[in-house]
Amino acid sequence: MKPLFVILREAFFVILREAPFRHSARSEAQSQNLSNEVQPGNQPLPPESEPTHTIHLRRARALTYTRRMKRIAVLLLLFAFAGGVRAQDVSTEALLGTFEGPLVIGRDSMTLAFTFSMNGDELRAQLFSAGMGIYGMPADSVSIVESALRIAIPRLDLEFTGRLRLDESGEQIQRIDGDWFQYSEMIPVILLPVDAPSF
Repeated sequence: MKPLFVILREAFFVILREAPFRHSARSEAQSQNLSNEVQPGNQPLPPESEPTHTIHLRRARALTYTRRMKRIAVLLLLFAFAGGVRAQDVSTEALLGTFEGPLVIGRDSMTLAFTFSMNGDELRAQLFSAGMGIYGMPADSVSIVESALRIAIPRLDLEFTGRLRLDESGEQIQRIDGDWFQYSEMIPVILLPVDAPSF
């Protein structure tokens, strides 16, 4: 079964694709009805003799319909994004393994990694960074709520927060978009899944 946000996204593009045809068909039907109206003298009004104000009215209605359909499409798209966020609720098991990425502090660039594991029902994380001389320092606390990750290591005055980004299947984590908070400084970090720390 497709995720909700995928269904809504598909509906969004269907509306955008079909809206012009719908109001076009309606306009043709209105034009046909107007052409069949009986004028004084019991003579039908030829299509080419349609009054100017009627043409403007028909065009205005078609424009209003198009705008209305676009607003609906935008709402569907917003719901799709909201559904995509909700669909990124992940299980703890999906996070198990190692995620690695570059950390740039000032002019210094180094690689860091977090390795996640389970100890009973408790999620644990270890920090690896050759540039800091850290190889497997355990985090004091690790939490995951929906798709939000938080890691704290007070002895380093460190807090890492991130958002887990899933693939289209909603089962595998493609990356972690995070922020490294240390000594009152925030540094954006992107971590990718790897088999093991590369250093």
